[in-house]
Amino acid sequence: MQLPLAFCNRMQRELGDDYAAFLASYQEDAQKGLRVNRGYIADEKLLPLLRVPYEPVPYQAGAYYYRGYLGQHPLHQAGAFYLQDPSAMLTAAAVAIEPHHFVLDLCAAPGGKSTQLAPKVPQGLLVSNEIDLGRAKILMGNLERMGYANTMTTSLAPAVMADLFGAVFDVVVVDAPCSGEGMFRKTPAAVDEWSEANVNLCAARQKEILDAAARLVKEGGLLVYSTCTFSHQENEQSVRYLLDTGDFEGQMPTPEVVAATVAGDMPFCRRFYPHLGRGEGHFVAVLRRTKAADIPPKIAPKRLLSAKERQATETFLQAAAGHVPTGELCYVNNQVCLVPRAMPVPPYGALSAGVKLGELQASRKGLRIEPHHMLFKCLPLLQRLDLAWDDPRVAQYLHGESLSLDVPDGWGTMCVEGCPVGGYKAVDGILKNHYPKGLRV
Repeated sequence: MQLPLAFCNRMQRELGDDYAAFLASYQEDAQKGLRVNRGYIADEKLLPLLRVPYEPVPYQAGAYYYRGYLGQHPLHQAGAFYLQDPSAMLTAAAVAIEPHHFVLDLCAAPGGKSTQLAPKVPQGLLVSNEIDLGRAKILMGNLERMGYANTMTTSLAPAVMADLFGAVFDVVVVDAPCSGEGMFRKTPAAVDEWSEANVNLCAARQKEILDAAARLVKEGGLLVYSTCTFSHQENEQSVRYLLDTGDFEGQMPTPEVVAATVAGDMPFCRRFYPHLGRGEGHFVAVLRRTKAADIPPKIAPKRLLSAKERQATETFLQAAAGHVPTGELCYVNNQVCLVPRAMPVPPYGALSAGVKLGELQASRKGLRIEPHHMLFKCLPLLQRLDLAWDDPRVAQYLHGESLSLDVPDGWGTMCVEGCPVGGYKAVDGILKNHYPKGLRV
């Protein structure tokens, strides 16, 4: 790999005697990592089924280094695990998040950090935002695949997020767009896109994002700033920019992250180099808001269902799931969603919230629900068909085929090793496939 000369010269000045080892690390393969979705499956059940060598990642429970290829594994399709660079896991691991916290992942696509944050707040809420609509849809798909019901996906500019939500979040994560220097080994295309001009452009953009992010953190709340680059302009100088406002102070990261390299004279900043750890280049800083931000939210009440619509939805849930789960039934983009009562839904920009149940449609018998994929991923239905991961019928299902099986008529969930993959409707011994066309293998 031919690294940019200006980049090499800078890293040589910064690393000194360590530069040779740093440079040699680019001749090695990128380190792969996965995180187990413990809401679906236990580590001890999943790992032997993957049939790849693995070792635990020390700073994130349920995370493992591995070698091999797992992207098309049926259990990956089912959301039993998420593939993520191990060093990228350090951002969400840098702070102790409480189960009830209200958390924002401001630059969230494709979803690695959001899928790591969601299970940390089982009694709380996570808002995952991505300004680019195409990438936001990928983010939403990954959260759906993992079955996280306590989340909302938005596609809004950071400044608009601040205007709408105000300073309400206990933790705001800013994994900022950057020049990607830390990803050269994993993504060679980043080498061709690198330039000193782009570094300057990214640093300016990061300050704009931090201006908005600061307005979203409540007093005493935490802001976690991270990048996958080595540039001081994009890292320490961006952090210093926020400290100079006088509203924030440095906060030491969790003990697992403290062991990383201290960044200059700011002990709450941590750098991760590929020659010193198992992963790609990364930077993390933790700051605490010390002054109140008097920014009230501007979110209107949710658009709730009418009595007739609610009755039709509850009748469907009672028949399919045996009960009506706790929450509010409301509309988000014409989809009926089951939303936690405490979750604020902005008047625009929300792609999903809570569990998408489906679309209400008129029929001869009245209103009926056409179920959404997320319903099968998040709600335990009365009827479930569970197959082993290597059962040929799993491949048929993922391909979009109907199956002939002697099961009761009605809606059900197709599962692999206990993990919900998607839905089906059984009619006279035929399982009509409801796995989304865009996900089919």
